[in-house]
Amino acid sequence: MSSDPQIVLRLAFIRAQGYERFCTVSAVKTNDPTSPKLTPYRCPIKVQDKDDFPDGDYELVLGAQTFVLKKRKGDYLPIAYETSPNNAASS
Repeated sequence: MSSDPQIVLRLAFIRAQGYERFCTVSAVKTNDPTSPKLTPYRCPIKVQDKDDFPDGDYELVLGAQTFVLKKRKGDYLPIAYETSPNNAASS
């Protein structure tokens, strides 16, 4: 079995500020059999579609994982490294 990462498209969920919706994201998925089953996705993660949500900080739920997602100037910033929503609240 290969442990090489691959880019996949997956259904995810964006929520915060009274807004929520499903979206499509591209993410890195590893085929590493030693990787925990609840954390199969790694950064970078990119939202593939647009919406009319205001700029701000959101949570992106991808499977059992939750990532901090930021929207600035109408566009979601790619998630370059893993953070939890709890850590983002203190920054």
